[in-house]
Amino acid sequence: FTWSPRALPNATAACLGYNVFVPAGFDFGAGGVLPGFASDAPLENDAAGNPLHGFSLPIRWGNDGALGVMPLSEDWKKSSFQPADKKGQAKLEKGRWMRIDQEIVLNNPGQANGLLRLWIDGEIRLERRDMTYRMIEVQKLSAVQADVHLADRKELPANDPAKRTLRISPLELRIQ
Repeated sequence: FTWSPRALPNATAACLGYNVFVPAGFDFGAGGVLPGFASDAPLENDAAGNPLHGFSLPIRWGNDGALGVMPLSEDWKKSSFQPADKKGQAKLEKGRWMRIDQEIVLNNPGQANGLLRLWIDGEIRLERRDMTYRMIEVQKLSAVQADVHLADRKELPANDPAKRTLRISPLELRIQ
């Protein structure tokens, strides 16, 4: 589901936090998605008349449980997985609760000075200070995509919930 708190579009910075539990028998499959920030596309065009697009910043896990963020936007030429750490040590761990916090600070319109941070269990694991989320002022942070799913749902047996069930705590949102 998409969660759109009324105060979020007025924010230039926000932090999303939650806990996730991965059961011992969970199969990471080809990877999957956890909640992250998003923005709707405004009904505007850029200076050249091209339509502007929104963005999303889902937290992702790989086939080994490695965590990261995959910024998605039709504007971005390159949309690639940003690992939470280059050594691949930031992973979902089976059999325990883990804390995930995602922070975003919007860029000045048209400048690559936005911030993206990802904490895992209170330790900062990813920090980017060169993000371009928006091209004009009207583009705002507007929602949390509370989407949790496997990248390829067909590869796991439907009759074994232990291999495909995660637990997520209530989402916490802090707005600046």
